[in-house]
Amino acid sequence: MRTTEHVTHVIDGDTFTTSGHGAKVRLERVNAPETGQPGYQEAKDELARLTLHRQAIVETKAHDAYGRRVAQVWRQFDGMDVNNAMRAHLGQGVGRSFGFRGY
Repeated sequence: MRTTEHVTHVIDGDTFTTSGHGAKVRLERVNAPETGQPGYQEAKDELARLTLHRQAIVETKAHDAYGRRVAQVWRQFDGMDVNNAMRAHLGQGVGRSFGFRGY
């Protein structure tokens, strides 16, 4: 199911919240550094640059063990694939990314 939502808060480099549903959204197939790990702030800042205070198209694929929606996300205004952008960013030395192994 695809919904258009407004990104209100970026938690880290792969998770944000929206005003529409309030639940956390986890980018599918993206694994950013956690708080305290090298690259955490850079990844968080990049996701904020891409999404914060913008409309996003969120296609929920599953829910993880923490109740977050696992989703494919695009920016509404230009259709940019946020998941791919973050995977590319993380592949440039600001963390790591790897294939989906299930949530």
